[in-house]
Amino acid sequence: MRNIAAVVVCFALAPHNAESLEDSVCEDLEPPIIDLFGSTLDSGAILDATLSGTGSGVFYLSNCGYLCDLMALESEGAFEDSLSGLFNAGRSDLSSWSSKSNSRGYIKAGGESGVRSKFYEVKEGYEYGCSQLKDDASRRNKWPRMLPQDTIVSLDSLFEELQALKNLLIEKVFAPYLNTKATTVLNPEDWERGRSIDLVRLFNYLECDNSSYLPELGSSPHTDWGLITIILQPPSSPPALQLHHLETGTWVDVPPKAGTVVVNAGDFLQILSHVNHEVDETFRSPLHRVQHCGDTGGARKSVVFFSYPRPEMSLHLIKNDIVKKVTKASRSSEEHHNTLLAEDYSKYDYFGDWINEKWKGVSTET
Repeated sequence: MRNIAAVVVCFALAPHNAESLEDSVCEDLEPPIIDLFGSTLDSGAILDATLSGTGSGVFYLSNCGYLCDLMALESEGAFEDSLSGLFNAGRSDLSSWSSKSNSRGYIKAGGESGVRSKFYEVKEGYEYGCSQLKDDASRRNKWPRMLPQDTIVSLDSLFEELQALKNLLIEKVFAPYLNTKATTVLNPEDWERGRSIDLVRLFNYLECDNSSYLPELGSSPHTDWGLITIILQPPSSPPALQLHHLETGTWVDVPPKAGTVVVNAGDFLQILSHVNHEVDETFRSPLHRVQHCGDTGGARKSVVFFSYPRPEMSLHLIKNDIVKKVTKASRSSEEHHNTLLAEDYSKYDYFGDWINEKWKGVSTET
């Protein structure tokens, strides 16, 4: 359960005006660490961490096999070296660059921003998905020509490991909570076939140099748009990921912890929990950012896995009253941030069309 005393202390110390909230960080509300114990999940602890009445929407997961081992101190050197090689190769090979027609590939520094008119994002990235979609030009992975084949194989294996953890968490924890005897809102095919649009996004946060006329951030304030997100942060990286604590209006550090990955709920998972009126509480899709400049300056790398429902999933189940409830539940003192519902869903019949437009919207390419 949430540390109520910490909430009270943070609220008492928090500045109570919108402008000063930008620099307000409370260190006493870190998300809980939940031990996976092989394949045994503590569903209650995960629900406590992600439901709106008891949690922030975020938790650390330890003992999760390969992914947690990858984030061990002894593994991070080789891990970061392989990412550096990918960024170096992508930077010099224009054929591997991402575009609005195919968002796979290298993302140049400043190539995207969640709130383009307000923040310059000081990072470069690389985005890829399922390697089996070679016949779909819009989702075909684009690798630099000079990238070694064994690196591509390793990245494909990373995608499959992330898929496996996603499937375990949704099948054992989130879907059973969402589905009741009378109402089923998330079927196995909904999340399993989401692999066709699931994304791994690799980020290299660069030194802040104040070259932009806009305020610089690693990532501007946003919520994630899908079902769940899994984040890998090398343990010796400076703390930069921050969670906006809704009740106190403070930013809470989510620092790297050796041997763990970070998991958070997404907007569509939150929406689905509003669809089934029989569930007691709804999930919370947390507002977060990467505050990379100032005291946290310096190179930092991370891996972020975004999981989505199948692209053919109908949006007809979403009603205007649900949207109003979700918007109210996510309301924050932060004026500028990007959420799934910032794009009008009523223009689309299926989730895949909706999410494609969202990704196009963050690109700074004209």
